[in-house]
Amino acid sequence: MVETRSAIRTLANGPGTPPAAMLAELNNFLFDDLDKADYFITLFYLQYDTGKQQLTFANAGHPPPLLLSRFQQECRQLDADGLILGVNKNEVFEEKIMTLSKAI
Repeated sequence: MVETRSAIRTLANGPGTPPAAMLAELNNFLFDDLDKADYFITLFYLQYDTGKQQLTFANAGHPPPLLLSRFQQECRQLDADGLILGVNKNEVFEEKIMTLSKAI
């Protein structure tokens, strides 16, 4: 987990890598260590654009988080398709974008 945390921090501080590309890069970086140790990692990665009020996210086998709307009295799952990290090299992760209304 320390290696994963360090890799995320390094990749996140680079040029604005979209979430799906971030997970793919992270998966390839960690693949050999995870595959040989019979470990895997689940991860949900989200970016928020304050100017556009948009969430952009990708998921690597993690339970989807919930977005609560206090005005609509409902929760929405933020789910995107993606396999857990460390199973397949060169995995492709789905990326979704959600625009938040001012009444969230």
